[in-house]
Amino acid sequence: AFRRGHHQHHAESAGRPPPSGGDGAQRWYDDDDAAAERWDPPHHDRLWYDFAPAPGFRCCVVDAYELSVVGAVGGRDGIERSARLLASKNPNIDARDPTKPSSALRAGWLDGITGLDARWVPYNGGFGAEQLRWLDATAHKAARANETLFVFSHAPVYARASKPHNCAWNADAVLDIFDARRPPFLAWFAGHDHDGGFATRVPAPDAESRSSGAAHQNAHPAALQHHLTPAAPLECDPGEVSFGTVAVYADRCVIDWRGKRPPDPADPWPDVLAFGNSETRERPPREFS
Repeated sequence: AFRRGHHQHHAESAGRPPPSGGDGAQRWYDDDDAAAERWDPPHHDRLWYDFAPAPGFRCCVVDAYELSVVGAVGGRDGIERSARLLASKNPNIDARDPTKPSSALRAGWLDGITGLDARWVPYNGGFGAEQLRWLDATAHKAARANETLFVFSHAPVYARASKPHNCAWNADAVLDIFDARRPPFLAWFAGHDHDGGFATRVPAPDAESRSSGAAHQNAHPAALQHHLTPAAPLECDPGEVSFGTVAVYADRCVIDWRGKRPPDPADPWPDVLAFGNSETRERPPREFS
């Protein structure tokens, strides 16, 4: 089983400084020594990696906060570089204190910001250049091997499956990779947006149609990319739940979701996602979850 929810991995688990600085900040594992021992990613200096749980399937775990003002790779220097990047994209951000609106402008983070530019806010983050190169190579490998690709990320990258102000800073670079490499099936599982959402897309023919977020009709199922952002348990009413499992078979995945679902998804929340690729359907039956 793989769990990817909201904020369960402290930024320091990749060798990053705690957001508040200093040695007195609480670590995510302070009250759970056993969890600290279990946390053993393949590369201790990064939180992104891929693995093949079964023939014909590949899973990618990505780090949407490698660039961040709340704990970036590279320590304090990384945070300062991220703050300068953020301030260059959003005039309401002061690079010297990026988690607060600019005192000179006396503005909120999103004042005057519209559309996809709203992703440039301090509570989001981005993917570093090396990670993007790895993701490109991994998507290319999956496409050549006809592998079904699942990606797990804290942040969404497709605004129709969330909201622009919840997407990763350089989400467009990630979508460019999948537009170019076109793995036969892609499911991107994200958190971050507490309301949640769901939307499908196919590789965009050009940058304009990609950035507009327009829905694509009559696409072959093998080309579809599914972007799922489940509703967060954090926003549940007393007695309400939000959790589920994804059972993966040779030709489909079945989503058994319990309780709260996204209130207004762009596309109806799915119970089944068919892989739609003939070679995938011919594989021996296999299940993992």
